[in-house]
Amino acid sequence: MPDCARIPGTEAPSGPYLRGLSLAPNGTIFVAAAGCGAVLMVTPKGDAKPVLRSTPPYSPTAVAVANGEVYVLEYLHTASDDRSEWLPRVRKITRDGKVETVVRTTRWHDTVEAAPIAHGRPTLTPPFV
Repeated sequence: MPDCARIPGTEAPSGPYLRGLSLAPNGTIFVAAAGCGAVLMVTPKGDAKPVLRSTPPYSPTAVAVANGEVYVLEYLHTASDDRSEWLPRVRKITRDGKVETVVRTTRWHDTVEAAPIAHGRPTLTPPFV
């Protein structure tokens, strides 16, 4: 993948290190390229391009498509082996291409900030469940 951003704690030869993926109704595949800090979109014709770039040290690990939007689970990937430092967040790519943070944790097992998703109510579960 061109312009692969190095994520702390990953080795350069690991490449894009593809993880979670989701299939849209039109056959488009969205896949988390954790080693590059990006989400890739692969069209039914096989064309691939990044649609989201995480800011290191965040790295995408899972993707879900719902209602024409793409939800991305990312985690704060530090060079430490202490996984409690790897804080998760959920962002979504809206139909018009904007990226919004839906859920962000500030400390492990402690504070969760949730953005309003539906009817002005905060929720921790995006509406794709």
